[in-house]
Amino acid sequence: MANDSYDVPAAGMQPEDHNDDLETFEELKRRASFERRADIPSPTWAPDDQHPDYAHLLIAEKKNFVSPRSFSLTPDVLDLLIAANSFQPKGPKDTFVFAIRGGEMATGSTNADPTKVELNDVRPDHKDFHCTIGFYHRGSRKITAFRASTVPNVHYMTNYFKMTNKIGSWSDIKSNLLPSGLYRYRVGTHRGKVTPALQLADYNRPSEHGDVTVLRTTDVMSYRCDGFWERCLPGDNVHCAYSNNDFSSAGCQTIQGGDKWGPFGDFQKVLDGMGQGAVIDYVLFTGKEAAIAAMLIAKGQQHQTDLVDACLRRLRGGSEGPEVVALQTLLGIAKPSGFFDADTRKKMVQAEAKLGRADVKTDSIFSPEDEKAFGWSVFSATPKPATIVDPPKQAKPVVSSIDPGPSLGSAGFRPETLILVAGPANSQLSPDFKTLVVPGEGTWTVGPKIGML
Repeated sequence: MANDSYDVPAAGMQPEDHNDDLETFEELKRRASFERRADIPSPTWAPDDQHPDYAHLLIAEKKNFVSPRSFSLTPDVLDLLIAANSFQPKGPKDTFVFAIRGGEMATGSTNADPTKVELNDVRPDHKDFHCTIGFYHRGSRKITAFRASTVPNVHYMTNYFKMTNKIGSWSDIKSNLLPSGLYRYRVGTHRGKVTPALQLADYNRPSEHGDVTVLRTTDVMSYRCDGFWERCLPGDNVHCAYSNNDFSSAGCQTIQGGDKWGPFGDFQKVLDGMGQGAVIDYVLFTGKEAAIAAMLIAKGQQHQTDLVDACLRRLRGGSEGPEVVALQTLLGIAKPSGFFDADTRKKMVQAEAKLGRADVKTDSIFSPEDEKAFGWSVFSATPKPATIVDPPKQAKPVVSSIDPGPSLGSAGFRPETLILVAGPANSQLSPDFKTLVVPGEGTWTVGPKIGML
């Protein structure tokens, strides 16, 4: 397929109905059991150098930086990825949703340790759960993760292939791949049946359907850089897989389990606490780039900005800031907003295709390597994100009690007996052991009434 395949939607485009109810899914599987496969290609995952979520990461290997297959996803890893992509995710109580495409949980369906989740860097196959979706509670630096999928199921891909190529019988359901990036969602209902779920929303008008640019495949059963990029209202919600063994999705992001049960039931409990209509952002990365970030941190190289820039610094859907303004201006967008929206993604694909260079993929992701190829000044004209360098972590002092007594609270101590017994180097502890002064950080004090810092 020629890599100038992209679509500009007409005004008043209508939201798609991803009819991925369990009944529809079972019907598609039933058809697949007896249809003639000779005219229908088998689904494949494109090689990294041809896949829009992975091609931009090959520069790491050119620099002899080979990421591990197994790694720990931690708050530090997420922070580094978010900063490197100029994302500013938002959500209730500083909580938002993350997803790792091709980041498969090493064991189990949820993480027992809230400080990390062990992942394997794999590639999805459109059949099994090879991804992870969860919440990042940034204030408390805790992670809640669930076994999931972020790609469409093979049966919906097959149905769309049959529909576009007029082969056999099919249902009028489109399928697509939601590219990596940041998206805005609202707590709502999926197809009027699964409540709560997350509905893809417009970034500036979250009560409306999300306007995004997605990737489709019409001539092969594989999502590639030279596929069909379409700006649309795809309705790629986050909902249950309806099963622990496979998932029903035409493009939605699905979590193992069903409505009110399994891992998705636990996901729903968090959404219940946010309330219907709450707005929350969703950041989608790949296991490959998460593994790169984890290795940079493990080697203490997250401070080496040249290496971080080459491996991870990107502008893609959901990025925002002065770099995006510079890029939008160079793309010929009349009124740069500073937010990498659906129109910017479409213009980026057009520019990449027009350039016609083998080393610049039509992946809609702008990297430092692309900057050199285009001869533009985007990253070089704007300051590097300061948050890529780790901020100093606070060292909380150790609290003890000089007289444990009957429980007056959840801590099981009498509040007036709590004292401070240790702190960071160069800190000063008061004679009554109630106040600790830490240079460059501030003062810690034990409250006499409640026994809290």
